[in-house]
Amino acid sequence: GARSVSVDTHDFPNGSYKVRGTDHNKRKSGFGGLGCGSSTDTDTNNITIRNESTVTYTGPTTAAATTSITVTAKLTDKHTSSLSLAGKTVSFELSGGTTVSDTTNSSGVASVSLPIAGSPRTATITTRFNGDSYFVGDSDSDSIQVTKQATKTTVVPPAPVVHGQPTSFTANVAVTEGTGTPSGGTVQFKVDGNNLGSPVSVSGGSASSSSTSALSTGNHTITAVYSGSTSYSGSTSAAVTQDVNKAPTTTSLTQDPNPTVHGQGVTFTAKVAVAAPGAGTPTGDVQFTIDGDPP
Repeated sequence: GARSVSVDTHDFPNGSYKVRGTDHNKRKSGFGGLGCGSSTDTDTNNITIRNESTVTYTGPTTAAATTSITVTAKLTDKHTSSLSLAGKTVSFELSGGTTVSDTTNSSGVASVSLPIAGSPRTATITTRFNGDSYFVGDSDSDSIQVTKQATKTTVVPPAPVVHGQPTSFTANVAVTEGTGTPSGGTVQFKVDGNNLGSPVSVSGGSASSSSTSALSTGNHTITAVYSGSTSYSGSTSAAVTQDVNKAPTTTSLTQDPNPTVHGQGVTFTAKVAVAAPGAGTPTGDVQFTIDGDPP
C-alpha cells in the first residue's frame, strides 16, 4: 500500500532535491508457497524547496528631525506566520538618511535606534531582510512623517536699571530634544504684553532686542515669542522681570543777590539734575528751608 513520511523543509537550504523512495517487497514462492522471494522498487522525484519570509515594520511613523527613534520589525515564515525567524539580519533604511540593522531575537523581532537625519519631510523607511540559504528575502516600505523640532525660548534675566538708563533683552532658542541649533525665524520681544520694536532675526540660537530707555519706573514683564522656521517649531518664553528703579539726582542751590544786607530781599533757586546712568528731566517739588525750617 501507499506509504508517506513528513519532512520539515526548514531544515534544508532552499534549492532542488531528488527524493528517492525505495520499497522492499517479500513474497512467497516455490512449491506450495513454501519458498521466499523478494524484490526492490525505487521511485525518484525532483522537488524544489523554496521557503519564503515576510518582514513587517512595526515602528513609529512620525519623528522629529535630528532626533533618534527606536524602529522595530517582525520576521516570519510567509506561509506559516506563527513561525518566527530568529538570528536573521534585518536592516532599516531612512530615505535621505542612514541605514541601521539588527539581528532578530527568538521572537523574530529586530529593534534598533535609527537617527532621523535631514529636514522635515515625508520620508520612507524601507525594512529589508536580504534572505539567506534557507529563506528568500523580503522588504516592507512605510511612510514616516519627519516633523519640525520642538523648541524652548528663554529670556536672559536682565539686570536692574534706573529710570532713563538704556536696557536691551536677549532670548535664546534651543531644541527640546535631538541636536541642532535653531537659525532662521524671528523673535518678537514684548514689554508688558506690547511689542518692543520689530521682530529680530535668530542666528545661532540667539536674538537681541534693540536698546530702549523709555521704560517707566517700576517692574515690567518681558517675554519673547519665537516665530519658528522651516525646521523648527515656534515657542513662547516664560516671563522675566525688568526692574526700573528711580534715577539718582543732584540738587544745587544759588541765591540772588549774594551777599545781602539786613532787610534786603533774596531769592533762592534750586536746580535738580539727573545723575548718571539715569536720564530725563526731574519733576516734583522742592522744599526750601532756612536753618532747618520752611521760610
